[in-house]
Amino acid sequence: MKNQKTIRRLLAAALALACCFGMTSCSAESLLRLFWQEPTPSVGQTASLGGTPTHEPVQTGDPDCDHQFGDWKVVVEPTCEDEGSAVRFCALCGAADQGVYRALGHAPVPMEDVPSTCTQGGSVGGVRCSRCKEYLTPPTLLLPKGHANYVNGLCSACGTPKNSAEGLAFLDLYNGTYGYTYLASTSNGSAKQAFYQRLDEAVRVFHTDPSSVVENSMSFAALNYAELGLSLDEALAVWTTFRNDNPLYYWLSNQISYNEQILNVMTLSQYANGTARMERNASVYNGIAAYLSVVPAEATPYQTALTLHNAIVGTVDYAYSSSGVPESADWAHSCVGVFEGRGAVCEGFAEAYQILMNICGVDCLIVTGIGNGEAHAWNLLEIEDVWYGVDLTWDDNNQSTAPYRYFCVSASVMAEDHTPDLPTGVGMDFLYALPAVSEYGLEWVTVYKNGEKQGVYSNPDKAFASMTDPQAEYTLQLGTDDPLLHSASAYYVRGELPVVKSLTVVGAHTLLSGGGFTATTLYLTENVTLKGNLILKSLFLDGVTYVNLYTNGHALTAKADTRYYSAVMERVTVVQ
Repeated sequence: MKNQKTIRRLLAAALALACCFGMTSCSAESLLRLFWQEPTPSVGQTASLGGTPTHEPVQTGDPDCDHQFGDWKVVVEPTCEDEGSAVRFCALCGAADQGVYRALGHAPVPMEDVPSTCTQGGSVGGVRCSRCKEYLTPPTLLLPKGHANYVNGLCSACGTPKNSAEGLAFLDLYNGTYGYTYLASTSNGSAKQAFYQRLDEAVRVFHTDPSSVVENSMSFAALNYAELGLSLDEALAVWTTFRNDNPLYYWLSNQISYNEQILNVMTLSQYANGTARMERNASVYNGIAAYLSVVPAEATPYQTALTLHNAIVGTVDYAYSSSGVPESADWAHSCVGVFEGRGAVCEGFAEAYQILMNICGVDCLIVTGIGNGEAHAWNLLEIEDVWYGVDLTWDDNNQSTAPYRYFCVSASVMAEDHTPDLPTGVGMDFLYALPAVSEYGLEWVTVYKNGEKQGVYSNPDKAFASMTDPQAEYTLQLGTDDPLLHSASAYYVRGELPVVKSLTVVGAHTLLSGGGFTATTLYLTENVTLKGNLILKSLFLDGVTYVNLYTNGHALTAKADTRYYSAVMERVTVVQ
């Protein structure tokens, strides 16, 4: 089992897989660049200021003093590209003399060549600065050689056994462990985890072995759950949990056969032949590498999640059959539809996103349940120890009007139309207990005070808390122009408005084809009292429940370009 938060874990095995399953050099290079561990320069060099800084005229003190300055004191260390600063003081009058250190310039050092092994990528050439570690000339990256020429079941180059735990560890990169860990907290937990591990071992071998072929029943593993003291319902719950943890195994059938002792794990018929699985594996890994290639190397977990959300919903459409109903083909219900660019239904969106987040070290769960009255699947995502709801399927379906309606949203937003399965569910209806989702979603807003930008905050209530000057005129821009942040489609006021002279809340219009438009929505989740003049511009005003908006002697102004839902006046009552 893996530690999901170690981003660069299991690099070598993952890259060896790329070779073994025929990834193109471009796609394999994409993976390599994300997870390659750079070698250190062959020669070390310590930064040294050296010499005397250039200095400007005396800034303070007695102009008639015969200054007796002490030694220079470094204030800011110079770097390779930026100047540093220093100061010294007169012992007689205390005058300060300011000095400047020139930028050090890069210290180029050739990189040592690193040969590839069966599982470890290498490099050739390259020049790197020994001070700041910046690559002045990037090295040429080499793919691992991959295991080959098995003799008596062992790799002739490194001795790794075929289908060994070590040889199959790369699969941890793509899959999760949340469900496995949760099973330990349930009744008969150790036996459930033991069954999970047996299932995991069988699946890993079948996934990677081109010689594994099944006939007729499509069952590739017969696992005895009864000997572990498990009931059938417990075994089925483990099987369901395993599927949720391990979205990479697109070929797993959602049907199984069983008797009072044995659970027969089955593959979809089109993947019963090992050759077919290997061809599909190569396609899936190429698709994964293509998505990973758009993630900046130093991206934060939030930036990673946003980049991949945008990449998927911007590339893949919801899959419909020729008759206009959701596609029933297996590829649409797994990661295959996304990674091959064919389209997907909710399962495919959620599983592909989960795989990519797992690889990038961001904890991500798949959630099954009911969405708007129908069977549905979505994700929960952990960013800096806070869990949020994410539904790529619905963001894809509303891409033109509300592309971030379900990206990093709160528990209350998800609860409006998402009902997850429960740990009390029996057998295949079981779902692990979900982590607590944040009360606040990520609803980035920009605050201006008297026309000057004050800062960017993750939700309106945090922004209100920053508005501490009762005589100031504040503007709350719903959204941000920062390209590394997203502007939500809806914003929620859960606390109190600030005590200010005036508060202008500004949304954004989106023009639609056919002459219509939509606008940012501001939800009032409880009764709100104005504590300053309130000006609403370019937004819809709505309420989750019936609320009263008390003007309390202050002016409430709706600008000409503000529009309201037809039901607003029924849901929000303005009280003088």
